[in-house]
Amino acid sequence: MAIFWSLVPAVLLCTTTLAFPTSSDGSLVRKATLDCSPSSTAGIQPECWAQLNVTNYINEWMVTNSTAANCDTLGFAQCFLEFNGFGGRTCNLLTRGTCDAFETISATYYSPQQFYVLWNIYAIYQYFNQFSEGLSNAESLASDTVGKIVSTISPAVTDPQTPSTLLWTVISGGFWLLAASPLTPALAIINTGLAVVTGMSSFFMNSISGTANSRFVALGEISSELAQLVIDYQASLEAALTHLQGNSTLFIAAAEPGGFSSRAVTSLNLQSINLFHDLELFVISLALQANGIVSARSTGVNVVDFAPSTNGAINCPSLGVTSNCSQFWYDEAAGNTYALHNPNDWGNQYTDVLSAIQDNQWANLSEIFQVEDCAGKQPGFDGTKVSCLATHNYCEWAYLNQIDPYATNAANKQFENCNNDGTWGYACSSFTIGLEVPQSYLGPLLTNDQYYCYP
Repeated sequence: MAIFWSLVPAVLLCTTTLAFPTSSDGSLVRKATLDCSPSSTAGIQPECWAQLNVTNYINEWMVTNSTAANCDTLGFAQCFLEFNGFGGRTCNLLTRGTCDAFETISATYYSPQQFYVLWNIYAIYQYFNQFSEGLSNAESLASDTVGKIVSTISPAVTDPQTPSTLLWTVISGGFWLLAASPLTPALAIINTGLAVVTGMSSFFMNSISGTANSRFVALGEISSELAQLVIDYQASLEAALTHLQGNSTLFIAAAEPGGFSSRAVTSLNLQSINLFHDLELFVISLALQANGIVSARSTGVNVVDFAPSTNGAINCPSLGVTSNCSQFWYDEAAGNTYALHNPNDWGNQYTDVLSAIQDNQWANLSEIFQVEDCAGKQPGFDGTKVSCLATHNYCEWAYLNQIDPYATNAANKQFENCNNDGTWGYACSSFTIGLEVPQSYLGPLLTNDQYYCYP
């Protein structure tokens, strides 16, 4: 087989000339040409993909060489490697040490374009492998965390079943958390490229969600099952890597923004990222649902401003650092106050649950309370991340006609969007006009001691 390349010194410079933009006065403004050689003192640069027109280089290479390189059988990355003399490398699987970085000083390449294709093949392989290894390394701690979440929120109700395919989707959220993390600016560009890929190929996201070994997992068993769930997910993640590396169009879509044209993405410190954050948030929501707990919103109520009018019923002189006060959380942007509400346990403030969530950094309180758009849905990929991880129900208090017990009973409307609780409208006793209210209540009845009581 003839190989259509030859070795030249690695110091070969890219001499691509860029078009000169015009300034406001009509004069030419020279734009510096980057040194895109493998041995450039500036290193491997995201902008070089566009400057070198690597996309066109790949397309032309495929037209000329794909048949001779057996690309239909090997897939793009592997056929490009083999055709260019690097057949000993495997860069399309989750395997350690089978796809080393390409030398930039002592090696020689046919052209800067060839080098940038080779580097991106390696960087994509390394990125997927780092994430996979990160999941394996963090799985034990995540398993303990999930167990603590269930025992804190739902110690007595642990049998609700969840499809493993849904759990794989949630675990895949770590993939997008990594891409959106501030570890390196290149990760944001990677996120852009991979989001384009998922829009182009339904197989890519389906494989990440997991399709094999489907089963149902009980809430109380997610912790003990996590190791196997991760192994199952890694198999589908590998399928996604193989698909991406094997298809030149998808490869270009992922690499074209330039995110993989960087050294920073090949040696990430993943210890600073909670790759299982999405799973932890999802389990919190599952546990809340298992116990019938909803997010209750008092629209337009600022708990700090309202508290003084309650004659001590609500003690909230100020908000904490996370905008919370006792059982309440205040959304400063929208001006609404939230609390956890259980239709069957009005006396529970759930301050212990909220404290555990905050102290252990399982989730942000905003993620627990602001579920209006996701209540009753399932987690799914929205184009850039896995969304709707918290899907427990949401109820909005209907305070308009609750000016006193008589008006409240006449209106007979506890929430704007949910059915009344079974005990709504119950009198405090046969000797008073007051009505029982739950701990999540922040309505007008609290402004008069004779109008309410807590169960």
